[in-house]
Amino acid sequence: MSQVVVLIHAFPVDRTMWEPVATFLRDAGHTVLMPDLPGFGNSHAWPVENYSIEALADHIYTIIMQQGDGQAIVGGCSIGGYILLDLLRRYPQCVQGAIFCDTHAGADSPETVAARMTMIEEVKKMGIIPLSKTMPEKMLSPQASPHLQAQVATAITRQSSYGIMGLQYAMAKRSDQSSLLPQLTMPILFIVGEDDPTTPPAVMRTMADQCTKAPAAELVVIPAARHLAVLERPDLVGPALVSFAQNI
Repeated sequence: MSQVVVLIHAFPVDRTMWEPVATFLRDAGHTVLMPDLPGFGNSHAWPVENYSIEALADHIYTIIMQQGDGQAIVGGCSIGGYILLDLLRRYPQCVQGAIFCDTHAGADSPETVAARMTMIEEVKKMGIIPLSKTMPEKMLSPQASPHLQAQVATAITRQSSYGIMGLQYAMAKRSDQSSLLPQLTMPILFIVGEDDPTTPPAVMRTMADQCTKAPAAELVVIPAARHLAVLERPDLVGPALVSFAQNI
């Protein structure tokens, strides 16, 4: 059965991170929507103070209602997962199945909040070029090709500085959504890079174990991948998404 699949990208890249796995879904007959979050890709930035996980979830909800006939399988990577959690809390009726990629349900620690505020100040002063030089190695495994590293670096440089600051602001002030997991009743897929230091497999295993009402809560660990497992190993992630979508 053909499904509408909405995929929410990670920070600090854009919708193009999903293109390699979207090909698998399209070839299987599914409709794929890959929106750019405000200030990323071709989407206009909001004022920084307007960014919040709730506002971003409202943005995705509008897309589902307007382009997905009111329901979709929704996947989110990193901040995309935070947005998906809020969507599930406030608009569960629009999510047929949930896909969490390299993300977690908790709020930031005080240290992480401080680091986000520091990044905002650095982007204000120096722009986003320094970020493009440091982030790829945090998001990609050492096995990633120079071409892929350059691709991620280039993707970062084309984003709006307001978008970069806005997403950091939204992530810093988000709330813990862990209590939602035991309430979820739709099929759920968790995907994580084996070597992801930000959201390691153990963290996502805990998330999957908390989804006690879900008819299926599968965890797929992707070898030789870090935080952007979706982009590093589309050969493994793509078929996993297709298999999940086919069973809904």
